[in-house]
Amino acid sequence: MDPGTSSLIACVGGASLDRRARLSGPLRPGTSNPVVSTPRDGGVARNVAEGLAHLGCDVVLFSMVGADEPGASLVAGLERIGVDTSGVGRSARCTTAAYTAVLGPSGRLEFGLADMKIFDELDEEWAEMVAGRLSECPIWFVDANLPDVTLNRLLGARSTGQTVLADPVSVS
Repeated sequence: MDPGTSSLIACVGGASLDRRARLSGPLRPGTSNPVVSTPRDGGVARNVAEGLAHLGCDVVLFSMVGADEPGASLVAGLERIGVDTSGVGRSARCTTAAYTAVLGPSGRLEFGLADMKIFDELDEEWAEMVAGRLSECPIWFVDANLPDVTLNRLLGARSTGQTVLADPVSVS
């Protein structure tokens, strides 16, 4: 399919279970700290896919989740709002990615903990498998949860006229 004839937007990258833990007082290293904790669906590419779906866009997510309850829940939530999840794989080796943001009392990020090992499975072989589907999408959003070799392979498969938007995600 010519990307100029499709309106499908591809979101490529992270889908995770996020948790925000807001400290009740100043951070005290080396001991337990009281927090108020809230879980939510997350991951940069998943978040963008959700936002685009709420705006009425046709969206497909390319990511990887574990063959576990958090992964099933993430996928089901996206399907309920109309995101095409046919590009989301299920890992038999890793659990669904998890991110914990520890916020200070003011709400400022003190530190983040990222369990993103599953995204190592989004390798060159995976990129080769999804390249055909991506060729159908005139717009791609990619996040840097993907390994460098995967990003390079995907970008190398991009056709003239396709727009790629990227988010570096974090310093690492």
